[in-house]
Amino acid sequence: MDISNLREGFHEVVKHLPFLLMSSNGKVQINYTRLFEAAIIAILTAVFTNYVSTKVMEVKLENINKQIVNLEKKVDKIQSDLYIPRIERKRDQTGQRQEAGKTSRANMRTS
Repeated sequence: MDISNLREGFHEVVKHLPFLLMSSNGKVQINYTRLFEAAIIAILTAVFTNYVSTKVMEVKLENINKQIVNLEKKVDKIQSDLYIPRIERKRDQTGQRQEAGKTSRANMRTS
């Protein structure tokens, strides 16, 4: 590798960096104004991106919480359907309608 090739490559890279300037004698100078401008843009972009990402995550979590509540309601409904028997009406010996699993006082006395 030739040093002149490295120097030319370096000069090409410096041309694309807005905060580095090449002087006429070949020295690199830093343009602090452009460097400060780039830092401000980077900070503002980071703050804005963080804010937007946080809001998006809040909305997604809120939606997930709503879905969990709906699932809990569905599970409770299924459990109540499976584990608690439906009210079945039947007629006891006296001819009165009665809920399944319960006995009337008249049936309790005769038992």
